Amino acid sequence: MIYDIEKDEWIDPEIAHEIPKWNMSGMMAPSIPSWKYFVFGGSVGSFEEGGNRTNSRYVDDSFFLDIDTLSWNTINLESDEHSKVIYLFIFSFILLINY
Repeated sequence: MIYDIEKDEWIDPEIAHEIPKWNMSGMMAPSIPSWKYFVFGGSVGSFEEGGNRTNSRYVDDSFFLDIDTLSWNTINLESDEHSKVIYLFIFSFILLINY
């Protein structure tokens, strides 16, 4: 839900990502010219809504949602595992200091 201050109303935009996921890390961050919502990793898989998610797998992909355009963008990380671990550590640290 997004609150529109000028219209004094709540908006429920359709911002679903093409790959549904859960158990991911996420963080909203101010950015120029608009805020961005960053998502890292998580679990993906096929299941009926409300069904069992035990047939899932972990992923280490990254995306961000541009709040002004409500569009998803892929973040291309370096392919070696060492870089991904460092990125996850920094991302987790940022989450911790913001709480």
